[in-house]
Amino acid sequence: MKIKVIQDHLGEGQFPAFPVGTKVEITGDECAEFRHWFPCNLEGHDTYIPESFIDDGVLAREYNPTELVQKMGDILTVREIVNAWLVAENEHGQVGWIPAEAVVSLDDANCTATELAELKKRFGIDKQEEFLKVNANITLKEFAQMLHGRACDFSLTPDELELAKQKGFVVVYGESDDRVEFVGAISAEGHTNPLAKNSPAGILALSGAGELLDEDSITYKEHIKQNRNAIKIFYFSKDGLSWAFETDIPHETFLTYEGGYDEDFADIDCGHSRCVVFALSSLKK
Repeated sequence: MKIKVIQDHLGEGQFPAFPVGTKVEITGDECAEFRHWFPCNLEGHDTYIPESFIDDGVLAREYNPTELVQKMGDILTVREIVNAWLVAENEHGQVGWIPAEAVVSLDDANCTATELAELKKRFGIDKQEEFLKVNANITLKEFAQMLHGRACDFSLTPDELELAKQKGFVVVYGESDDRVEFVGAISAEGHTNPLAKNSPAGILALSGAGELLDEDSITYKEHIKQNRNAIKIFYFSKDGLSWAFETDIPHETFLTYEGGYDEDFADIDCGHSRCVVFALSSLKK
């Protein structure tokens, strides 16, 4: 994609490229202007980093924080879009970051001021077409990392929901005190017994096609007996969490927090819920 710079961008100096496995030291709270970006220190260099680039305290991919220095009117080629920032290449072959608010699609560069404001708003991570394109090869683990640290009353954004549907991912989380939601490739709702302390508040089971089975059905009882596509639900009875799930379905997990993620209180005891993500294709037929 070709884009045109609509406001000068100076950047914050040159950085080296940091390899996979480099230790990431988070030094502050999430950036107020750009969600999912955090201040950090990389081998003595202070900069910012997208949350999705971090895995267990180290870089999950090579990362160079250098921003492009560009003048209004410059033409760039987009390589990647990450949380309202672009990795782009200029006409001199230099590659670096530039905020989406500083550019527009080349086809839209002659729009009115009102249209321009709308384009700048849409050109970030909320532009579904670009979001889906950038995340076309996202793994189940990476999708779970994308959701990690949300507030306990979270819901998927329209872009995330569409991505989950396209990838065949299913997110499972607790809602209220007696309801479990399945969203993504499955849209369903299961109910639990919130009074079942220190034991499963319920056991849900899915067919091989992803349908939630009726607990009074013979098929459900067979699935439970064989532990096939079964999900045990715990309400205030696992690891100090409000909601937790156990299942033999291959899956990844992520934590939600009261009020969102807080680095200073990131141990499991301060989490609100441990939610589950699995692929529809992982269900036993």
